[in-house]
Amino acid sequence: MFLDRFLPKFKKKNVKTKKPKEKKETVKQYTPFPPPQQQSKIDMQLESGEYFLSDEQKKSKEKAKRSDIRSQEKSQKDVERAKVFVAPKEKKRKSTEPGSNETGLTEQVQSLKSRPGGSNQGPSPGSAKSDTSDFLIKKAKKVKSE
Repeated sequence: MFLDRFLPKFKKKNVKTKKPKEKKETVKQYTPFPPPQQQSKIDMQLESGEYFLSDEQKKSKEKAKRSDIRSQEKSQKDVERAKVFVAPKEKKRKSTEPGSNETGLTEQVQSLKSRPGGSNQGPSPGSAKSDTSDFLIKKAKKVKSE
């Protein structure tokens, strides 16, 4: 009609549709007999002898079953908790000859001493003790003489 000019005009889009994947049908063998009927709860109880137990016996049996399950779970949790306290395996260090390490240290000490200014870089830890003891001895002598 004459109102068509006021209506919006949409462009036609060609939208591609996805092709469905082809499924390979596996040919099942025809069996003329239906599968065997599943046992009812009562049939299973009759087979195990549970059907003839009294209510108290049934409850005690279920309680025992639950306690078994609970004890198994507890033992598993205890094992997991104990894993935290097991010390990790230490990595093996490279084995060296017993005397080789000592000779390496002496060589390093000699090289440091031979460096220019190497031995004059402040008091060594052993000499600090002797300096303080000398100071205390001198002070004690002064105090006695006075």
